[in-house]
Amino acid sequence: MVTPLATPEGHFTAAAAGPAGSPLVLLLHGYPQTRHTWRHQVPALGAAGYRAVAPDQRGYSPGVRPDPAKGLDAYAIDRLVQDVLDLADAAAGPGGRFHLVGHDWGGHVGWVTAHRHPARIR
Repeated sequence: MVTPLATPEGHFTAAAAGPAGSPLVLLLHGYPQTRHTWRHQVPALGAAGYRAVAPDQRGYSPGVRPDPAKGLDAYAIDRLVQDVLDLADAAAGPGGRFHLVGHDWGGHVGWVTAHRHPARIR
């Protein structure tokens, strides 16, 4: 199911499956991919009892597509890490712990998120 996730930065488009309130698994795609990278994993994780959410990340979601002509600060790693935390909060409630999976560029963002915010990562 495709769903919008509202964050302070805007609305991210995401694929989601699984019961609300279940442990969150946030899946981050690589470059130049989209949430469709996880089209098989999202329903499988949902069927296994997780709340699986695969967002189109910043620049890929129409609701969060900053203009690169205005500078690249909107795509800095600090901003991308905050996006991950904001997405987790939007998907499962503020401040909760979640599983984080990343591929390619999403893997890098995931590693930095885990390094900087270990208390949030399951």
